[in-house]
Amino acid sequence: MFTVLKSAGENAFILDILTHWRLHPVFNVARLKLSKVNRTHDHPPSPPLCSTATVEYEVESIHKHRGTTVRDLHYLVKWVGYLDPTWELLANLRGSSNELLGEYHTANGLRVYWWMERE
Repeated sequence: MFTVLKSAGENAFILDILTHWRLHPVFNVARLKLSKVNRTHDHPPSPPLCSTATVEYEVESIHKHRGTTVRDLHYLVKWVGYLDPTWELLANLRGSSNELLGEYHTANGLRVYWWMERE
């Protein structure tokens, strides 16, 4: 998300862009759209898309899945304390949410793996 610094003519605006991106800061109006972020409420930041950090996030529920094999299974996950669900790989959810994954697989007729049954 960028802020508009000033107008650069009838159909262009100068944006506040990070210098290391090496982009020209003037953009045509057709390339811009209004932000849909509601800044009146304090929302916690979204959880990271991968689990490279040492911090673990708690899964509240699993809504949907897509894919058929272990390598391409993605789940629409609702995180505890966050508003928007995110699509996550099965590999990112293994560990603390094994039991929840097992329940979801059983309820949806998917294969239940041995590591989902462990506590």
